[in-house]
Amino acid sequence: MMHHDRTVDMGILIEPILSSLAEGTEVILSGRGTSMEPFLTEGRDRIVLSPPHGGRPHVGEIYLYRRLNGGYSIHRVYAVKNGCVTMLGDAQLFLERGIPIDNLLGRAVRVIRENETVDCTDPKLLFGAAVRMRCRIAVWRMRVRYRSVRRMLCSILGKRAPGDGENVRK
Repeated sequence: MMHHDRTVDMGILIEPILSSLAEGTEVILSGRGTSMEPFLTEGRDRIVLSPPHGGRPHVGEIYLYRRLNGGYSIHRVYAVKNGCVTMLGDAQLFLERGIPIDNLLGRAVRVIRENETVDCTDPKLLFGAAVRMRCRIAVWRMRVRYRSVRRMLCSILGKRAPGDGENVRK
């Protein structure tokens, strides 16, 4: 069977995708963008979505979801709290909070690559993804705090913080 890829605006496809998922049919999408790299790479990977499993989403799972602004994206669940999820792309530091669980439209169950198929529901994969997300955010937060403390100390000592120009004493 010959495979042809076409780029189509998600707004045009979302109704047939949602209809197929509502019927229990799996949907295969090719993602665009870099927010899920290195796990999902544009032009290399195709994502197999199934309907959400109906239970509570698990940290590390990948979902097609409707954003609060009405757009659509495919990212991982970072946290689940009070009927909402926080989503995060593998290559991002921005936490997208407050997404209602009802906005999770399709769950990634497999990724199809040239010579392999990756099981997105594998507990080891989900655990590894969850650990990497937590570590990446923790390191980013430490760097932000370090910069803030460094600037404050430099201000107290009458020096300029690195990145604010030359270090010159007043």
